[in-house]
Amino acid sequence: MPEFAELVAIAEANWLGFALVVVIGLLVAWWLYGQSAAKRRKRHHAPDALDEGAAPAARNQALIDAPSAVTAASFAATGPDIMAGIGEAAAMGAMPEVQKAAPEGADNL
Repeated sequence: MPEFAELVAIAEANWLGFALVVVIGLLVAWWLYGQSAAKRRKRHHAPDALDEGAAPAARNQALIDAPSAVTAASFAATGPDIMAGIGEAAAMGAMPEVQKAAPEGADNL
């Protein structure tokens, strides 16, 4: 490791280079700061339900307007009748794959 006196001698011999590096560094820092300041904008403030004098939140209106649990329970009895054909349709759609897999072997696990 060089001695302190050697470092001082190097700095004295290359003072112009060191000064140029410092000036370029300051110019780059100034340019970057100027770029970020140009991009700064006024923040947009959207009204919120908690603001003074604001209307109540409308996002829960769907829950308020939804049918009650008693009304929804009356539809429960119609579920199996409506959904009865879906299993048969899925079985018919899978039938070609089942028939193709049958000759290959009984158990492929």
